Amino acid sequence: MGKINISVLGYDERAALVCMYLARLRSDDSRYKQNRTKMLKHLEEKLGFSYGKLKNDKDVVMAAVT
Repeated sequence: MGKINISVLGYDERAALVCMYLARLRSDDSRYKQNRTKMLKHLEEKLGFSYGKLKNDKDVVMAAVT
């Protein structure tokens, strides 16, 4: 699979990628437990995400996946 150029994606598409990534991690995965909040805060700063909206979107995706 090729790389995804996120600079051409809109906010909703970027958020969907992040939410799908987090939803696929198991809750006992160290990347999820230790880095979830730090990751979401970094994305808020770097890519202009709203932390609260992204966290809510992640919760919706996780509920649909489980």
